[in-house]
Amino acid sequence: MRKRTKLTADFEVTHTLREISQAYEEIYLSQLRSTRSNILVKRDYINSLYHVYWEVLSSDKSATDSVVSTEEVAVYISDDSRFSGELNLKIFLYFHQYITSHQVQIVVIGHNGRDILKQHLPDIEFHYFKDYHDTALMSFLQKFPSVRVFYGKFNSLVNQSPDTCQVKSIIEKDSSLLSKINKSKPNSYLVEPTPREVRTYFENQLFRVFMEQTCNEADLAMAGSSVYELERVVHNSEDRIKLLSVLIQKESRSIANRRQQAALPAVLYEEDGGY
Repeated sequence: MRKRTKLTADFEVTHTLREISQAYEEIYLSQLRSTRSNILVKRDYINSLYHVYWEVLSSDKSATDSVVSTEEVAVYISDDSRFSGELNLKIFLYFHQYITSHQVQIVVIGHNGRDILKQHLPDIEFHYFKDYHDTALMSFLQKFPSVRVFYGKFNSLVNQSPDTCQVKSIIEKDSSLLSKINKSKPNSYLVEPTPREVRTYFENQLFRVFMEQTCNEADLAMAGSSVYELERVVHNSEDRIKLLSVLIQKESRSIANRRQQAALPAVLYEEDGGY
């Protein structure tokens, strides 16, 4: 009897877990449907702008001469939903490999990322922001000549991978871009803005665009990863429910058989008319 009670309780808990997982899966699927097409369409457009930005940057020889500070900041975007499975950790491992081999300032977005960083690198100093909508985040990042973001990239519903994007950059003295600049012959025009002016305009106007798109990409990847992980939970719960149903039926039959066996001597006694 106790075993059947325990199996029944386990069945109810698993059934509730499946319903909760299905509800969250529908929420993330809805989020995925409403944002995926828009973000993926923007991805190509932003990538084109990004290449134009690099062309402008590479054509400005003064960028290498006017840089006073080459300090870089590395930004780790994490998910706070705790449903995204291993994606947070994969992004962190990619991020960890970079920050341990480069001299950079560290920025972490999201408390999951903060907890992972404290767990693996308890003595490291970093700047923490709750989410990327924080206005102080943009103001802080604007101070750095180079900003590299580590985030999750949505490839498909079953495939999300860690990625990195340099949303703001400088050309260092030993850069391969600098050698291309020196070898190239500049074109002359009667009236044109200086490359410095064009580069400054692109940096100021497009930095927020690049950063916003990168954060939206991170949200999309986290939603896709969450849907995938929740679907696995639903599938495993359904398998568990089927198994528990079989075990409950077996236990019920076993209890019924024991009751019949217990009642059998009394029936035989009555049929024999007593002793």
